[in-house]
Amino acid sequence: MKYYTHKVTVKPVLRTTSFPIDMLRYDGLVPLYQTDSNKIHRCCEMNEPHDETLTIELWKRDVKTWKPTEERWKSFLWKIVGHEVR
Repeated sequence: MKYYTHKVTVKPVLRTTSFPIDMLRYDGLVPLYQTDSNKIHRCCEMNEPHDETLTIELWKRDVKTWKPTEERWKSFLWKIVGHEVR
């Protein structure tokens, strides 16, 4: 079975929405870069509103047909703004 790299980009719907950590486990994703990990950490602290341009890049290796669970992300007030398969 061949595996592909999936890059998923997410963005908060509201500027004060905490990052849904459980979605990393649920979709099997990890932060793409250290900067993305830092953004997740800051989003969990909720000390101040997020920048309107905040996006977080995540990735996983899986079969080509895998897709992130968009409706579940929406339920946490985050939306998927990109999904690339390489």
